[in-house]
Amino acid sequence: MLKPSGAGSAGRKGGRLMIVDGIGNIGIYRSLGGGIRAGLDYLAGRDFAGWTQGRYGTGTEGLYTLVQEYRTKPRAEGVWESHRKYVDIQFLLEGTEAIDVAPVGTLAVASAYEEGRDAALYDGEGGTLVLHAGDFAVFYPDDAHRPGLTAGDGGIVRKVVVKVPVEAL
Repeated sequence: MLKPSGAGSAGRKGGRLMIVDGIGNIGIYRSLGGGIRAGLDYLAGRDFAGWTQGRYGTGTEGLYTLVQEYRTKPRAEGVWESHRKYVDIQFLLEGTEAIDVAPVGTLAVASAYEEGRDAALYDGEGGTLVLHAGDFAVFYPDDAHRPGLTAGDGGIVRKVVVKVPVEAL
């Protein structure tokens, strides 16, 4: 399903909408083409069960993946971020994770964009997504997100983040 981040679409540029759905529905998004299609096809065509945490190439120029495992944390410990050079496709393998979302333009900049980290940090409030194993979310540069948050009782999550260069869109 395509959804605007947070409340309404204030602060959005380019008209792109954040995507949140189950991996079984990736065919719906193939028309987005380019790097998003390559990233989703990569996720759908892999069994990540034995993969350890770390960074991996995808075989598609410019795309790479991060396999992560961590304990979710309280909202107060979360950090808002956005990226300019990469779109995030976050795919939950195990567990349940809350991710706060908001259009970048609705948040206050807490730390200016750092090109080396490809991240700007923010303060503010937004809406919340809850991802379960098998769900994915696509965050464009205008989508600030605060990942890794506890949903329900919390626990350990495993996920894969595919980093798609903006120029591959």
